[in-house]
Amino acid sequence: MILVPDIHGRDFWKVVKSYKDNTIVFLGDYLDPYINEFPEISKSPYMQEEYIEKITALLRASIDNFKEILEFKRQNPNNVILLIGNHDAGYMYSDAICNCRQDRKNYDEIQSLFRENKDLFQLAYEYETDDGIRYIITHAGIRKDWIDMIVAYIYAEHINGNIEITSKNVVNILNEMYDKLDYYTMSDMLNHISFYRNGYEQYSSCVWTDYREFNGIDKEYDDIQQIFGHNKLVEAGKKLEFSNLHCIDSKKCFMLNKEGLTTL
Repeated sequence: MILVPDIHGRDFWKVVKSYKDNTIVFLGDYLDPYINEFPEISKSPYMQEEYIEKITALLRASIDNFKEILEFKRQNPNNVILLIGNHDAGYMYSDAICNCRQDRKNYDEIQSLFRENKDLFQLAYEYETDDGIRYIITHAGIRKDWIDMIVAYIYAEHINGNIEITSKNVVNILNEMYDKLDYYTMSDMLNHISFYRNGYEQYSSCVWTDYREFNGIDKEYDDIQQIFGHNKLVEAGKKLEFSNLHCIDSKKCFMLNKEGLTTL
């Protein structure tokens, strides 16, 4: 399995085109680039004509990059998995979920891209190795408290009130909710942000979890491994691993093999 962490307009993901026979999982956050990664922009006089032209070009390039990812998924529908991140949910559902660095100039176009291609995305993915190790992959990681207190309530109210959510069915349930629930209800479910990310909730949703939320918790779903991004690591190719949790948001693609997670 190949894993592609947060894109944010970058093109490092294109290396995976040489691995199309593998399962390739994109962890989400396809747009909203970091301006400080482009010195030629950050050094331009702020909000002057030159600065605005460069920002406009960067945002357009980011959208074109996203369209290329969508086409890559269409060409490889069974092998390529596109997950939803918090920035993506801010376009798909409501900017109340996320408006950080949001592209207001092209918001309507981007929202249309997400909504018209909704069937290409999902919230979670599960992968099992040949030796039986199960991995759950989401954008930011799953807090069991969020599942038990928020997801279970919404699922019971809107879909099925007689089911227990466990590590064995949580991926299917999250994706079923993504497929069936309206935009308002999904926005309500995903718009849970802890104080670690300037929110007010006790725990975050699977698109907003900060890795620090796992401090003091022995394991979340201790029978599986979790892989996620969302927590920006400065060094390219770095990974942050603790307990059964693996954060890989570091501008490099990773391969999961018998040796664990290694960069491509």
